Order: sequence, then C-alpha cells, then structure tokens
Amino acid sequence: MTKNQNWSLDDDIKASLADIANESPESDAQAPAGLPDPVQLAGLPVPGQARRGPEHRQAVRYSVNWKIALIFEDEENKPTYHGRTHDLSLTGTGMLTGTNLYAESPVIILLAPPPLHLGERQKIIEIKAHQQYVVYSGASRCWRLGFAFLEFKNDGFNILRDRLQHHQPVTRTSPRPTY
Repeated sequence: MTKNQNWSLDDDIKASLADIANESPESDAQAPAGLPDPVQLAGLPVPGQARRGPEHRQAVRYSVNWKIALIFEDEENKPTYHGRTHDLSLTGTGMLTGTNLYAESPVIILLAPPPLHLGERQKIIEIKAHQQYVVYSGASRCWRLGFAFLEFKNDGFNILRDRLQHHQPVTRTSPRPTY
C-alpha cells in the first residue's frame, strides 16, 4: 500500500469535498481539556474472532460514525454517493448507504472525521480503494459496502492514524452500534 501519493483533484471531487465540509460537524467535537490520553496503536490487540465467525481483517477496527463519500472515477459523469462509516481501520472501511453499489475498478473515498476540538477545521482524507463486497444490512436497513484501502493522498494515512488514536477499538465483546 502506498501511504503517500499526490494526484490532482478534478472539479467533481472538489465539489464533493465542499458538500462534505458544508454539512454540520458531528458531536465528536470536545474542548481540548476533556480529551482522553491517546491510545497507542502499536500496543492494541488485533481481534482474533468476529462475533459471527472468524475475523479476516488484519488491522484493529474502530466503530465510528463518520461522513463518507464514494466517487466512481472511471464513470463518465463521476457520480458521488454519500453515507456513513460502519467499521473503520487503517486498511479499510465499511460504508452504510441507501443505494446498492458495486465497482470493480478502484474508487475514491472521501472520509470526513469530525474535528476533535471546538473550532478546529475539519480535515478530509482522500483514499483510493477497492470494493470488496456489498450486502444488505437488515439491522441498519441499508446497504453495507466494504472497501480495502489502496493509496492515501498526501498525509491522509497519518491523519487517519492520529485521529483513530482517540477512539476505542472494537473487540469481540464490544456491543455493536446502532445507527
């Protein structure tokens, strides 16, 4: 996986970035004094079993509900679809959306973690990814799409790593969130 790669944003991607940035921030924002001590990623255990069978992921997962946009770069009009993250790790994510989507070619994901501090500017992480699956989630009443990350634009990998340090990892005994 290439952690840092520069490529130019075209007008469609810039418009999607603007759409995400103009939505209201999530309730993750806190005053700086209230932040917990950061979790060191290197010391976190990787879950060995999922709740319903063997765990295939190689990275620690986090249950975060962040805004996410999916752009089909190979299509003529580059359609964009919005949703929320399901599970997120440094190597991939799940996306909840109301549309059944599947792409065989790589896609662009725009990930919008809410700011940690009040008044902090929201950062958008741009990632090239390959879609792994699409399934209907009856519990969430929407489609869940799975993606493996291929390349991060600029400092996106470090931004994601640093941001995830402020969240608790999902374990076998963690309750599943309901969004």
